[in-house]
Amino acid sequence: MSFFLQNLTKFLLVSGLIGVFLTSIGCKEKDPNPELKDPIYLDLKKIAEDLAKEVESKEKEVPKLKNEIEKEKVRTLPLKLARKKLREHLDKLKMVKQDAHYAKIRAEKRKVLGRQAYIIAFQKGESWPDPKEFELYKVNRRLRSADLNWNKRVPKLQSANPNFSGQKPQKNEENEK
Repeated sequence: MSFFLQNLTKFLLVSGLIGVFLTSIGCKEKDPNPELKDPIYLDLKKIAEDLAKEVESKEKEVPKLKNEIEKEKVRTLPLKLARKKLREHLDKLKMVKQDAHYAKIRAEKRKVLGRQAYIIAFQKGESWPDPKEFELYKVNRRLRSADLNWNKRVPKLQSANPNFSGQKPQKNEENEK
């Protein structure tokens, strides 16, 4: 009986090693939806969905603003302000719609490009998606969304200077001559 147990343990050990070897080398299959692993595509898709929600909320406000115009009397300042508010709101709505449409197109383009990149990486046996590409995408997105107002980006160095008294420098009479 011990002979049987020794052979059984050898058989189980060998079959276990073969199983582990085959599963590690096993056949790789192409992912039918590789874009679901792509962080850039997922981020673009989220942005498009957020902008679509914003468009819906802004469109709901338009009838309220039109009702404000109808309630106002003819040729009064509140009527003029209500019309201006509606006009500005419609301009913002137009811009948000354009942004939402652009984000949707960009997400679809990334979906196609991501699939192509996945196929190339799969054929070469490389990992996909490339983490460096996502890091570059995040940097690019941060730079594009940065505030372009110089006064908000650059610190006020005068307040940090201990020698700054808060007064304008006096003109020297010798320099004016």
